Amino acid sequence: MTTSWAIEQLMETLMASWPRRGRRLLVIGADPGIYCRFLWSCGFDVVLAAPSARIVAEARQSLGTTADIHLAQPDHLPWEEDAVDYALVLFAMTPKNRQAVITEAVRVAHSGVMLVFGDTLALARPFAPSLPQAGPWWVLRRLLRLAHPAGHLRSASVIPSLRLPWGAKPLLVPPGIGPCCGILHDFSPTPATTPLWAWRHGMEVS
Repeated sequence: MTTSWAIEQLMETLMASWPRRGRRLLVIGADPGIYCRFLWSCGFDVVLAAPSARIVAEARQSLGTTADIHLAQPDHLPWEEDAVDYALVLFAMTPKNRQAVITEAVRVAHSGVMLVFGDTLALARPFAPSLPQAGPWWVLRRLLRLAHPAGHLRSASVIPSLRLPWGAKPLLVPPGIGPCCGILHDFSPTPATTPLWAWRHGMEVS
């Protein structure tokens, strides 16, 4: 529970500026029993791209009508350009397919993309050795920028297994420190947060 809670806090903080009501969020590669329900509770209309028939069946049983569930591979999505408002790539990348997955996520999303992944070179990587690894955060950031040059990026990381006092929020730290990294690419031409806000939340903004 500590791990999923910390990752949820990372996602919620990064996407704080995204409008929710009536917005479609495509979740690529999520654990249907945890994160899709959380994102639905945040106010998004959740669409799940599940990579196997087993995950589709599990998702339909656990999520019911809270998500629109499809069988789809992360590097070959069956949607047209700008089909959804946002896309979230959630532990669905490897060093081999990351460029194709990011390209597909950017293609189908109209307003923004968020990546959540294991950072292979994070200083605190030994605290979360089981996280699926996609590469160093700056490589993923560069691939996002190449896929969609316009807009603004925000990055932060978290140490999911870090034990905190009861009721304390997980500590967000700059990318490159926590083994679980999040990068949000907002396609809008104006930044949604100020540098001071980002600094207080341990984020890198560009």
